[in-house]
This record gives sequence, C-alpha cells and structure tokens, in this order.
Amino acid sequence: MSYPVNVRLLCGNAIVREGLSRILTERDFRVTQYSNIAAIVQQDEVPEDIGPSLLLIDDGTEAMDVETLSLLQKRFPCSYLVLLSDRFDFQIMLKAFRIGALAYIVKEISCDRLVATLRLVAMGERVLPPQLADEL
Repeated sequence: MSYPVNVRLLCGNAIVREGLSRILTERDFRVTQYSNIAAIVQQDEVPEDIGPSLLLIDDGTEAMDVETLSLLQKRFPCSYLVLLSDRFDFQIMLKAFRIGALAYIVKEISCDRLVATLRLVAMGERVLPPQLADEL
C-alpha cells in the first residue's frame, strides 16, 4: 500500500508557497504551509504522519543557518530535509548536505522533475542537482 507524502513547506514568499502547495497537492502530496520558523517550531501539536514526511525549505527564508536547521530536525526527526534554492551555489549545497539534507533543488526545475525528486527523497534517496556536474 502506498501512502501519500507529507510535506511541511517552509517558505517566506506567499506566492511561491501557494504555487508549490498547489503543484504538490494536485499530485497527491499532503502539504502544510508555514511562512516562518516560529510558525513551524511553535506548532502546538505535531500531527501523526502516515507515510514519508519531507521538510521542504526555501533557502530564501531565515532557515539556512545550522542552528535553525538542527532545531527543525529535532522537532521533526522522521522528516527528510530538502532545500529549495533560487540558484545553484556550491558552498550552500555543501552546507545543506553537511547538516543532513537529502536534496538540494534549484528552482529552475520543471514541475514533473520536482515531483519525481521529492518522491525519491521520500524513499530515502539522496538527490544532487544536475548543476553539480557543471561545477565539477
């Protein structure tokens, strides 16, 4: 039996957050939206999740520091961390993987590839951006 993927979407930009939420919801993801760190960390109750869970963070939020991401990982220990970025940055990508991210996604990605990537991460796979090959 296949379970839907639960996504906690942390994104400070309302239109990006809404757009991502619609894209994922249309493809059978269960999305909970958060606009800032306080909203997700101070949540009174952590809902019981059935199936895999992703913590999808837009790097435009204040969440990119190690302390905050560590706090989020402690708050949601069974969630896989995925970072969304406006552009490829090798150093930020390294930082993301060092703190436990399973994927670093550049927003130039198509909807279908984004969904496929998130499904791979939900299975525990680590996903590297194609821009990394150019860097190497």
